[in-house]
Amino acid sequence: MPEETADEAAVVEGLRVVPVKTLRQAADFLAGKVAVASRHIAIGKVFEAGSSYEADGCDFKGQERLRMPDNRARWEAE
Repeated sequence: MPEETADEAAVVEGLRVVPVKTLRQAADFLAGKVAVASRHIAIGKVFEAGSSYEADGCDFKGQERLRMPDNRARWEAE
């Protein structure tokens, strides 16, 4: 897989992603001539890192029950 898109594929659990820079490197890897480290990304850690928001929703338009913090807490509990 192209090195540029390897991170996107690496979030798929159970998929072995081998990032390569060139077609020659891919061919050499498949022929057993070179070793290339596979890549894996723990998607849970990605979501945890990006799940902290400072916005409180007071500027949302529509979705009244999501705008108010206590309503949002009740909605999430449903």
